[in-house]
Amino acid sequence: MRAAKPTKVGEVRLYLLAGLVVCGHCGRRMDGHWVHGRAGYRCRHGFTSVRRRPDGAPRNFYVREDHLLEALPRPT
Repeated sequence: MRAAKPTKVGEVRLYLLAGLVVCGHCGRRMDGHWVHGRAGYRCRHGFTSVRRRPDGAPRNFYVREDHLLEALPRPT
């Protein structure tokens, strides 16, 4: 079950693939993330502002939702 969390201005954003996109590097589910007026997904590989990234660890990974949807096979 998912519930949409409104933004500070009361807008509700829709992430079509929420909970389904998995990072190919670390295997974690990617977070829905709104940037430049579009839905996207990001993985911080378990690191946050509280937990620093060790030297040599991969950087954050971002992918736009529209790019993912274009790559999905279409029903025939």
